[in-house]
Amino acid sequence: MNIWEVAGKVLNGEIAPDQVNERHGDFYIIKITVAGKEKELFYTPKHMAKVAAFFETPQKADKED
Repeated sequence: MNIWEVAGKVLNGEIAPDQVNERHGDFYIIKITVAGKEKELFYTPKHMAKVAAFFETPQKADKED
């Protein structure tokens, strides 16, 4: 899933962060491709909430029109 798909699912309460022992906490894991190699970004619940808030704002504006 990309960042926007994860943000939408967070807003709808469809997913929760995963436990990542080597990082000592819970994270949302986003797969990305950099220079042809797949990598992972780890978002804390606090940071994902901020991303989801940005995602939610245009959604609300579309509904109000």
